[in-house]
Amino acid sequence: MLYNRYALIATNQRLLMINTNHRMTKTAHYVYQMPYSNIKKVERGLLRRNIVLVPKKGKRKIFTSMKTYLSAEMSKFIRNHIDPATPVGTPESKLTDLCPACFAALEKNLSHCTTCAAEFKTPKKAMLKSLVLPGWGDIYLGHRLLGFIELLGSLFVWLIFFGLLMSGLAEDLIIGLFLLVFYNGADSMLTYFMARKGYIIEKKQSILPATERLAQSIT
Repeated sequence: MLYNRYALIATNQRLLMINTNHRMTKTAHYVYQMPYSNIKKVERGLLRRNIVLVPKKGKRKIFTSMKTYLSAEMSKFIRNHIDPATPVGTPESKLTDLCPACFAALEKNLSHCTTCAAEFKTPKKAMLKSLVLPGWGDIYLGHRLLGFIELLGSLFVWLIFFGLLMSGLAEDLIIGLFLLVFYNGADSMLTYFMARKGYIIEKKQSILPATERLAQSIT
């Protein structure tokens, strides 16, 4: 929940989905765009506080915990801009990752931006760091609180391991090794999938000010 908060910006052509910190005071990690031509319909959910985007192809996107009047206003705006004429599968109808440095639309699995050459953090590097030390990969991705919690969990697992090791029993050693492998492996896979959600800048100095990036993107 701490890392799944988004600011939605509705332009005349698309929705921008910008990941923010948990207080929603500044941009964080991932940036996406969804053209209205990719949206089949928009819903508001049972409590009328959600925005549910049902695409023509692919998984629905759900944004929860919105103020009721904002949910109503945005869903009406999106509904009025849905374009059923664009065929499914064309480049113009895709949900696309954007470069956090210049907001250019990008394909998947790139190591750097093809427009501004900004380098991205890679899922493989994040996964290996978490495999060596749980939490390290998440700190590398910028998820510091989550990484710290996982480091505490790793310390707890190591304490259990040493306790089992001190017993001198082979069965306890096997159990301890299993716990280490399971915890490190599970954390590395979680980190890998989080890193694949979108692009994160490797070198922060290459990022333009947020207001300038938004202005360039919208115009």
